[in-house]
Amino acid sequence: MTGAARTCLMFAAVLALVGPARGASREARTLLFERVGYNPLPNPGDTIARGRNGPTGISGDCLYVGSHVGHRAGTGPAFGTPLLPPEVLIVDISHRRRPRVVGALPTVLNASPRELHTLPAARTLLVMNQREPGPDAVAVNTYQLHDITDCRHPVLRQTISLGVDPPRALFPWRDPHEPARFLLYAALAPDDAREPALRVFELMAPPDGPVSPEPVATFAFARARPGTPLEWHDEQPAAGPREDARSVSVSPDGTRVYVATRDGGTVVLDSSPLANREPCLRDGGPPDGTSDMGVPPCLRRLSPDARAGLTPPSTGTEPVVSPALDRPAGLVFTTLAFVAGPSAGLRVRDLANPVRPRELGGYVPQPASRVVERSGDSADAERSTLPILYDGLLYLTDEDSGLHVLRYRGPRARELPRRGLFAGNTHLLTPPPPPPRSARAAALPRPRPWNHGRLEE
Repeated sequence: MTGAARTCLMFAAVLALVGPARGASREARTLLFERVGYNPLPNPGDTIARGRNGPTGISGDCLYVGSHVGHRAGTGPAFGTPLLPPEVLIVDISHRRRPRVVGALPTVLNASPRELHTLPAARTLLVMNQREPGPDAVAVNTYQLHDITDCRHPVLRQTISLGVDPPRALFPWRDPHEPARFLLYAALAPDDAREPALRVFELMAPPDGPVSPEPVATFAFARARPGTPLEWHDEQPAAGPREDARSVSVSPDGTRVYVATRDGGTVVLDSSPLANREPCLRDGGPPDGTSDMGVPPCLRRLSPDARAGLTPPSTGTEPVVSPALDRPAGLVFTTLAFVAGPSAGLRVRDLANPVRPRELGGYVPQPASRVVERSGDSADAERSTLPILYDGLLYLTDEDSGLHVLRYRGPRARELPRRGLFAGNTHLLTPPPPPPRSARAAALPRPRPWNHGRLEE
């Protein structure tokens, strides 16, 4: 091999192991990925990217895209038009190379649909609406349950209202022993919401089954600030950092809750009584964690929790869910992690040595040349959502540039399952269809992703 050839191979290897620098060429940015499909995500009836895209969810051949603003992109005084309600775009992904917008679901004016989840087995779409401009109201800060039996035409069935308290995140947990039972863990927005910052609602057979009108469990992370009314008492001391809930995740068996807070790192709660339908106190108890009658709280803080594998924030060790990222932003398989974040696009990290993870590279979407309502002036991606792996392809939505359908071609690409739906921060996934009996006997074991929980049966 000539010296020039050896130099070229070394240069290519370096590009594969490091993240692309701002302003790098398109070839360097997409070295590990093949873009197989794209859609700019315009408003219905338009062809220009709408911008301000939010979270995504998938059910069947439909992909849903929320919004980061409380109005339809391109409407309002800044555009000389009346304000229209924000919309969740509905994208047909039956043809992976040619995804197309086929409809939109209007939500609540002055509230952004900034987080959503699909419950595929229950044919339900959960949409979280958070107040943007204007006053808080019962009709603004809500969780909406939509029937998506016909995934192109969602139908609103029920609404959970949080009143004047704006939500920040949600995590739906399905009872493995009672599949019709769901617990919706709702984390409220810091600064704007009253304690308790974590509230749990029970859903039975959504989207039409009964929903608890009041929380079945709550947890307050800090005493209210002076002059702020506190409706539910907590079990935490008044002193110390303010631990507003930023994001929440639940173990597959429902016995542990992990909450990333703004000032206090990651908080681990014991939710065993709630998961197992055991008698418990809704709003916590005395400092020893039990009442005078010996009944434990439904949610009890563990400090530390050896089973969680976390260390207290005071040691300087970064927790699994980093408050700096606001919420979990990863899709983790055996030795690969796909992470999305502000102005960073999609990053790939090698976890073969978990003590020293390293970055393999990334995909940074280029902003569309024309955007109805742009979120920023960055020359690169503004903000990318959690990636979703569906039937072997990655679906990534950027706030300004739209939907990117990618195939990962980097190291250990065979770890990625070729069938099924896999998303971060959820256990409610669609399993792939079982192979024929003859193929099943000959098939090799498929690497199992360890952070997505058990596949839904």
